[in-house]
Amino acid sequence: MIDFKQAQQHLNGLTAQAFLDQYWQKKPLLIRNAFPEFANPEFNPLNPDELAGLALEKDIASRLLLGSHPENNWKVEHGPFTEKRFAKLPESNWSLLVSDIEKHLPDFLQFTDYFRFVPDWRVDDLMVSYAPQGGSVGKHTDEYDVFLLQTHGQRRWQIEEQRSESGYIADLDIKVLEDFNPTQDWVLNPGDMLYLPPGIAHYGVAENDCMTWSFGFRAPSWQFLLQDFSDTIAETMTEEQRYSDPKQKLQSNPAEISSESLKAVRQKLSTLLQMENKHFSDWLGSAISQQACEFPIQEQEALDADSLSEQLHAGRVLMLNPYVRLCFVRATLANGPGYQVYINGDCAELNSPLIEIFSEQRRIALDEQANLTTEADLLQWLSDNYAKGYWLWEDEMLCDED
Repeated sequence: MIDFKQAQQHLNGLTAQAFLDQYWQKKPLLIRNAFPEFANPEFNPLNPDELAGLALEKDIASRLLLGSHPENNWKVEHGPFTEKRFAKLPESNWSLLVSDIEKHLPDFLQFTDYFRFVPDWRVDDLMVSYAPQGGSVGKHTDEYDVFLLQTHGQRRWQIEEQRSESGYIADLDIKVLEDFNPTQDWVLNPGDMLYLPPGIAHYGVAENDCMTWSFGFRAPSWQFLLQDFSDTIAETMTEEQRYSDPKQKLQSNPAEISSESLKAVRQKLSTLLQMENKHFSDWLGSAISQQACEFPIQEQEALDADSLSEQLHAGRVLMLNPYVRLCFVRATLANGPGYQVYINGDCAELNSPLIEIFSEQRRIALDEQANLTTEADLLQWLSDNYAKGYWLWEDEMLCDED
């Protein structure tokens, strides 16, 4: 089981539940010395040169933001970049941002694990930014929760907790607020962390060469959910299923859409939205487990269930591919209690309680007592998803990183 006491070490002594009750999506929290290891200059999991190296890769999302206040001369460039481009950057007033660090460098999952008191399906990514003095992304708001961890140098953060409606400056490459009246002002040192809920206006500026890690938590928009839901319903229907009005009454004006017609359409659409619980969870699980970033997932040479079982029992370890999402819903299946399991948008029904262990640990390592030989459905599911590239051998991943 996940040890939620670990979170307490990084939340000013708050338990995970206390943080969720008092701060999550409610108000900001500054946490001094949240990760004290970063106060040690020798502790350096990712340096600026390594970050720039990632930004050279074509399949890794990266951005350069140049500009400053009050000039508001903001420009954004999208990677991949070249070493020549980096060599031409000015000495100040720019930021390099690289997204999905924990997916490209699986070792960084150990840092995102500290935040698993929030459900996995709400996790977006770990984005890392480097900036020399004056580097910033402007005064803005985000529509997601974020933990901002300072890992190198100092960054000044200003926030405005109570905002009136304010627009953005026109004709810029990024959204920068027209008005910003800070109510709090802090300088974060290595190891300090700031939590911001959605909608809090904030402005961060590098005091010197600095790196900031942003642990972001996505919230799917209602627009996305409604569109995906309606598309799912539409796929179950045929062109022959149409509006009908066998009780049509004579109208005094044929141009009128009658109240009866409006009511009939409203009732039909309302009926369509009343999806059975199982079908509803199938839709939601598939929608929110879709691949979290656009990095291509490589299919692998198929491995039958027996061979997969033999290798696991021989001590090899499977790891969930960091580029895919895995979640489940408890369900009553035809053959008893079980799980509807979703991985990268695919759904399967499984009875094995091992799903809870595998999904929590995101890896499959068998001890001497474990036995998969009786888990035919689970093994077949693993075999199928191994071929899709959703599960990877840990030893091969480590070799790839080296």
